[in-house]
Amino acid sequence: MLVCQEVSSEHMTFSQQLTLTLGDKAAIGVLILALGFWLNRKLERLKSDLEWKKSLAADRIKAYRQLWSLTQAIGGTGSSAALTKDHRGSVSSTLSHWYWEEGNGMLLSHAAGRLMMKGWQLLKSSDTTDREIRDHYSQVRTLLKTECGIYEADDATESIASN
Repeated sequence: MLVCQEVSSEHMTFSQQLTLTLGDKAAIGVLILALGFWLNRKLERLKSDLEWKKSLAADRIKAYRQLWSLTQAIGGTGSSAALTKDHRGSVSSTLSHWYWEEGNGMLLSHAAGRLMMKGWQLLKSSDTTDREIRDHYSQVRTLLKTECGIYEADDATESIASN
């Protein structure tokens, strides 16, 4: 049977106390060093992610501005001009080119991408009214402004066309 005896510093030699103190200091130093390396790695990853998002933001803003301009062909919610089948097809084709061929679809948020997909369905359906299409693309433009930080979530619920 092994019996552990408590060794007090009074019964330790100077050499034993020095060894214990140095061992404690070395263990603390290794722990601090490991923590420092870990924190540095996390910080570098965070900085890298922020740089990537910053560079992506410029491309995203450019794409959102183009989409904003392209949706002008539909007209605003107050527009009364008829959206003919040919006009709807032209708008759908233009938006499809912007989304797929120009690669801007990959810059959209998931929510904006879903709205774009629904927009194509509305443009292609003969049962969809002009008002439904205009209201839908008004939602797209509102989402773009919200995602760019121009609108707050509360602002997005109120139409700028209302008096």
